[in-house]
Amino acid sequence: MKASTKSLLSLGLFVAVGSLALTGCGSQGPAGPKLTGAISGFVTLVNADGSQPADRSGVAVTLEGLSSTATTDVNGFWSIPNLETGIYTIDYNKAGYGSSKTVQTQFIGGGPKEIGTVDLCAAPGFYIGNFWNKHKANDSINIYLAFKVSDSTVTGSGRVFIFCGLDSTVSFHPQTYHSLITATPTYTGGVDSTFNTKVTPAAWTNNGFTNGETIYLAAYTANAGTTNSGYIDLATGRTIYTNIDTTRSNVVAIIIP
Repeated sequence: MKASTKSLLSLGLFVAVGSLALTGCGSQGPAGPKLTGAISGFVTLVNADGSQPADRSGVAVTLEGLSSTATTDVNGFWSIPNLETGIYTIDYNKAGYGSSKTVQTQFIGGGPKEIGTVDLCAAPGFYIGNFWNKHKANDSINIYLAFKVSDSTVTGSGRVFIFCGLDSTVSFHPQTYHSLITATPTYTGGVDSTFNTKVTPAAWTNNGFTNGETIYLAAYTANAGTTNSGYIDLATGRTIYTNIDTTRSNVVAIIIP
């Protein structure tokens, strides 16, 4: 499932906050007769370099709390039949591609329901080994962020998720972050050679931070391209991303200009 966001600014800063009206799990559903039917959908696989393999088979699809399972075919299609009316959370897993979920989808029954396409992305095989604020002597207004990855052979375009929080515990865990910057550095020998990840004061304040406030940033490598995989954390309403290497960088503290 593509990770949803409330806003997306041109610099890639957005707040990954959402809310769900449905609660509970398993097969509890709306009052009325228990009808049966099939739930089906598709899974698209995305490699760490952003490419998509033609063979989308082998993804295990399970319903949390139940023994019902399915496996995707070469086209990524799956179907689980004979399900009663209820609210279900669907898990997707394949070795090398991490995991994803469709959280609490309501199923009326009495016929088939297709829930659409879920993306399952492979995380990169390297992480951010060093992360820093690239100060520019002639620019005291904007923040410039730069990266060095753990693999010194990495060359070319990449993608980095920078989670922003209010203290040094900030990480990809939704309980710790407030918003998210997406950056697309260009690497030469594993080092960002562009220093073009510029964040303006307006970008910070438009997403809930205030001038003069200290915030904390932690960086993670993500798959190339623009496709994300993840799901909503019900406790916070924020997204848990599954298309990142989960090794956290060092934490950078900045003061909002």
